[in-house]
Amino acid sequence: EGGRESTESRADMTIEWLKETKKTTVLEVGCADGSTGMPVLRECPWVTYTGVDANAGALEMFKKRCEKKLPDGMNRVRLVNALNAENSGSQYDAVMFLEVIEHVPDPVESIRKLLLLVKPGGRLFLSTPWGSYDQGDPPYKDRRDPRGHVRAMVPRDVASAVEQAGGRVDTMIGNLGIAGAGTCLRVSAAAGEYLGHPLTFVIAGALLQWNATHVIRN
Repeated sequence: EGGRESTESRADMTIEWLKETKKTTVLEVGCADGSTGMPVLRECPWVTYTGVDANAGALEMFKKRCEKKLPDGMNRVRLVNALNAENSGSQYDAVMFLEVIEHVPDPVESIRKLLLLVKPGGRLFLSTPWGSYDQGDPPYKDRRDPRGHVRAMVPRDVASAVEQAGGRVDTMIGNLGIAGAGTCLRVSAAAGEYLGHPLTFVIAGALLQWNATHVIRN
C-alpha cells in the first residue's frame, strides 16, 4: 500500500469525515492503483466508491487489490478509465483529488468542475506536496525526478484557488515528514458556503526534491 506518510495519510481527512458523518458515496479522480482509495474502502465499509484514472494498468492493479484484500471484493467499487469525471452525471458526498492539483494546467477550473460533483453538504478533499521554499532554484535541481508536476502550492495558494472556484475552505492541515519537510498539505472544501472553521497548519522547513519539477513564481 506504500508508506503511511506518502500515501495513506493523504486519505486520513476523508476517512475521518466519513466516519463522523456516515456519508456513503465517494468519488476519487486520479485514483491510480488504489494507494489512497484502499484505505477509504477498508476503514469505511459502508461507502460505495467510484475511482477514475487515465491509466488502465493502474486501475487493473487497483481491481486486483480489491479482490484480494476486501471482504466484499469489488461489490462496492466502480473503476472508470477516463481523463476526468465531469460527465459522470452523478454527485457524491465526498470527492477526492489527492496529489493531482500540482499536475493540472488550470487548478481553479479543475476545482470548479470538481465542486459541481459534490452533493449539498458534501466535501471536496484535496492534497498536494507542500509548497516550495527554494523558489524554483534548488541546489539539487539536476537530480529532481521529472514526474510531471507543473506547480508547487503553499497554503495560501490552495485556499485562493478554492475561493476563486466558488468554494470555501473548511479545514487545512499539514504534516511534517522526514528532515523537516512538509510532505502533504490536505484540504477539505465545500461549494458556495462559508463554514467558518479556522485554518491550521505547521510550517515546513524544507522541500523534498521530488515535490515539483517547476515552480510558478508568485
